[in-house]
Parts: sequence; structure tokens; C-alpha cells
Amino acid sequence: MTMPRRALLGAAVLSGAPAGYQAPSLPSTAPGPAAGIVRARLVIVSGTAGGVFVYAGTPALGNPPIFWATSASTDPFGNVLPSTSGVAASGTFTAGNMIVDQTGLYIYSGTPALGNLIVSDCPVAGVDRFGNATRQGATAYQVLGGTRYGVTISTSASGSQPGMSIHNMVNPPFSDPGCFGQASGVAALLADFSITSGQATVADTPSFVTVTSALESGFTNGTCTVQAGFTTIGPAGTLLVDDNHGSLNLTNPVAVTTPPAPIAGVALFSTQNNQPAVLNKNHVNVVGMLEQCTGTSASGNTNNGTTLNALTPAYQIDANDAVNGTAYRLKCGGHGTQGNPAQALTVQFFIFGQTWGGTVTAAADIAVSASFHWDAELTLVVGGAGAAVNGVAWGHFTWGQATAGVSSHKYSMDTQRTAVINTTANANGAFQAGWATGGGPPPTIVCIGSTWERLGP
Repeated sequence: MTMPRRALLGAAVLSGAPAGYQAPSLPSTAPGPAAGIVRARLVIVSGTAGGVFVYAGTPALGNPPIFWATSASTDPFGNVLPSTSGVAASGTFTAGNMIVDQTGLYIYSGTPALGNLIVSDCPVAGVDRFGNATRQGATAYQVLGGTRYGVTISTSASGSQPGMSIHNMVNPPFSDPGCFGQASGVAALLADFSITSGQATVADTPSFVTVTSALESGFTNGTCTVQAGFTTIGPAGTLLVDDNHGSLNLTNPVAVTTPPAPIAGVALFSTQNNQPAVLNKNHVNVVGMLEQCTGTSASGNTNNGTTLNALTPAYQIDANDAVNGTAYRLKCGGHGTQGNPAQALTVQFFIFGQTWGGTVTAAADIAVSASFHWDAELTLVVGGAGAAVNGVAWGHFTWGQATAGVSSHKYSMDTQRTAVINTTANANGAFQAGWATGGGPPPTIVCIGSTWERLGP
């Protein structure tokens, strides 16, 4: 050890001192291959170019120190030093649970060992001295569910953006998930950020979410781009974007069936009956201005009894769906057989809990045991919105015997009702039929299909 321009301050020569021991009061030793041992309570190095230098081999130009602490930029032999203090070659610094050596910096959660490396910063990926695999760059490690992950400061797959990636250290994917961004306030004005899923295998396709500022994108308030085959928006999955099939799916899983009216423009939503609706700022469903077939059935019910039962499904009307001028139209048809003896047939439309357009076919109108076909249609217009509003309805019921040239009849009907419709509650609409009491083989009426349409605003 060479100590130019130093002062050694200490105690007298110790008894039993090792060979080569020099008392602290001896004069300084000139640089060179002098051998010996110096023991002192305090070592003070001062003056220009002073320092402490340790060499492997003979100190000389071309053999720089392996340890140094100095204010000079070179050692006493002219070797250039990279710092005021340091350890060269395979030297190691340790401080508690941190180790720094020529391969990088390592921090451990306890005594350095296999399995407790929590941070590394290495120029290249490798393995530390205890067998822990390391990533290139500054990386924090975490074990979840028995799998060790490395979160690394890195760049995007294209290398164009800095950010952070998450790497499975046990079963590495083809490319890592991560988030990356860039920003620049001069020249090329940039401000963007991306999140990527990565790729499990080379055959996998990644998905991305990218947000870009207004200046970079050229769009007021910036852009948000989602690159994915299927996108779900909202915790309840209200909006589903299926890019693979070019569809936008709306659902309504919440209790409120109609959203608030928009301040401007329109609000597109789905009713709880899975029907499309578009509200304008006046809370008018403008989709209803077009004819909407909101329900169909290729089957129906059969009735050969005396009770008025529904031949069609009970088509739902959502609460608050109807406003002033909203109309609903029900169409249905089928066939039947008269009883023996013949019996009267009663039909009616039952909508919003009320009877609309009922009529009775007399027993004598359809021949005993004759087969017949029938169809029915009714349009109901709602006169307002609220718990007790008016309504008007009109339509017909037509039947004809299966044999050409024999009896048939069309019954036209209309109904006006005051303060009987409650648009604020869920309701439904159906076509009903029932026979009069009679003996012998009973009559039958069968519905084979129906449609339900929403018209008007």
C-alpha cells in the first residue's frame, strides 16, 4: 500500500508486532516495491493528488490499482483513474443486502441467496452468483402464485418508445406485455402512451390500447385507439365491439331501462327487452320513427277450452318505452277446427292490461267440425306518457273455411280507452281466444306464428 504525502498518527510499537511492522512515527515511504506492514489507529491522507492505492502485482504504469481512494485523476504511476474511489476488475462492493460488482447491481430481500433477489441492474441478462436469473436493464422481481416475474425498464417491441415490460422468468412468452410512451415539446410535438398484451407465442396476435394527444393526433381532445378483435366497455359489459364480425352490441343489464336524455345529440341504448332505442334531447325515442319489428315467433299456443288464453307470446313493453304517439302492432295467424256441436269463438287483444278490439264469432258462422284458417291484426296508439294515459286501437279478425267457396268472415274492430295505460311500468301485449261451452268433440284454434312491432316516436 502506497501513501504519498500522508501523516501516520498512532500509538507506540506494540509488543508481539508482526515482522515488518513500522512504527507510526517513522517517516513516509516513497512509492515503490517496499514491503512491510503499517498499523495505525487513524490514517489521514491530505494534499494534492493524495490517496490510498492497492495493486495486484508491482505498482507501475500499465498496472492500475484494483482499489483506490484519491482526489487525483491518476495514480502515482500515471494510470488514469475513472473515479475518485472504486474497485476494478472483479472487485465487489457490499452494503447490507446490496452487492455491486463488474456484472451489475443486485439487491436482495434478506441475506443474499438463491430466491430472494428483488432488484437488479445489469448491462446484459445473466445469472447472479447465487443462481438467480437476471434481466438486462433495471428490473424489479416479484413471485406470484409460484411464478417469478421481472418488471423491467425497457423499450417497446419496435424499440421506438421507452417504458416498462413484464417478463415471466419461468415460462417466457414470445413477447412481453408492457406499457410505453413518449413526449416531446419541441420540433415533432409528441405525447402518446400505449399498453400491449404481448404475445404468448409467435402465432399469437397482440392487442393494444393507445392514447394520443390532440397535437400529435390532429384531433381535438386527442384520440384513444383500441386494437382488439373483441372489446368490452363497462363493468357490466353494456357495450361490446366485435371487430372480427364488424358488429356493435348493446345490452341493458341495469334496473333503469331508459337513460337520461342527452344534453345534445342522441343517446343510443338497448332496452331491457333487447330492443334498440335512440333518445334525442327531448327524451323522444327517434328509432321509433321507423318501423321496428321488435318480436317474432314461429310458433304459438292452442286453445280448445272456454277460458280466454293467449295464443301468442306475451311481448314485453319496457317501462317508459312509450311516449305520446308511440304505436304497437301485433299480427298473428293460424288454423282451427269447429266443434260438434258448433261453439262461439271469442277473440281479443290484451295490451297494457286492457282489452282492445274484441269480437265474437257466432257458433252458427263456422260449420260443425269444419276446418278454417284465420289471421288477426291490431294497432294500438298511446296518447301520452304517465301512469294513466289514453289509448286508441283498431284492427281486424278474419277467418275462412279451408274449403274454397264456403263461409268466411272479416270482423273489423276499434277501441278507445281513457286514462287506462300506465307507461311507467313494464307491460306486455298478446292475442287471446276462447270457446263457448258445448258438448261433443271440442273445437280447436291454433296460432302458428306472430310478429310484434313498435311504431312511431
